[in-house]
Amino acid sequence: MPEPKSSARTLQEEELNQLLNWLKLNDSALCLAVFLVANTGLHIKEVCDLRWPDINVQGQVIHIHSGGRHRTISMSHTLSTILEDLIADETRTEDRPIKETTEARLSDRLATACWQSHSPSTTFHHLQVFFALARLQTGTTVSELEQIISEDGAADE
Repeated sequence: MPEPKSSARTLQEEELNQLLNWLKLNDSALCLAVFLVANTGLHIKEVCDLRWPDINVQGQVIHIHSGGRHRTISMSHTLSTILEDLIADETRTEDRPIKETTEARLSDRLATACWQSHSPSTTFHHLQVFFALARLQTGTTVSELEQIISEDGAADE
């Protein structure tokens, strides 16, 4: 029988804001990744596969092309406005907003940022759970949530 995950704590909004504030000043690309996962439930692989043209702020959608599959995620007006500000701050010298193309490297960067910012240890899984709990609190059903974050039924580990 597998052992339970040790990352069972729930990320608090204040903790997320502390991390995001530090990232805005020190690592805007990672800030974008953390913000996207916490506000859309994207999988880390999907974030790594994002390209600038996939983020349509005016149309309020993000086009996900990952693992040979395509899906579109709608954004709220608030999310698109905040993303527009984050994107404006990011230098577009690369085709990808997130330079790391592997989940492990991006996860390592997040762990380092948590340590440097004196934020509680946070993983991309914590960010997905944060998103899911926020959606459930606003009346999204479990079935609807599964459709929103589904990647062929696979969950991030």
